[in-house]
Amino acid sequence: MSKIIGYNKEEIEKIMGSMECTNDFKCLQAGECPHCTVKGFKLENAVEVDGKGSSCKLLTSYGDTYFCNCPLHVYLTKNFAKRESEFAGS
Repeated sequence: MSKIIGYNKEEIEKIMGSMECTNDFKCLQAGECPHCTVKGFKLENAVEVDGKGSSCKLLTSYGDTYFCNCPLHVYLTKNFAKRESEFAGS
């Protein structure tokens, strides 16, 4: 988890305990999802991604649009976006 700085460790552990990750939580080691890149929309329980991780069980597609439904990826994406917007005003 060394590359994930500034996130609530207890919240991350809670999310990890509530899910089964077929990728062994590699996103925490790399600091980002190793299968796909966030592309746009940030929904309540999903984020739009590029779809390169099409073999991931947590990926859903609607036409040419792909969404990651991984609770941990969604949490990290939303919190990173919040941090970016906080720094944008400084």
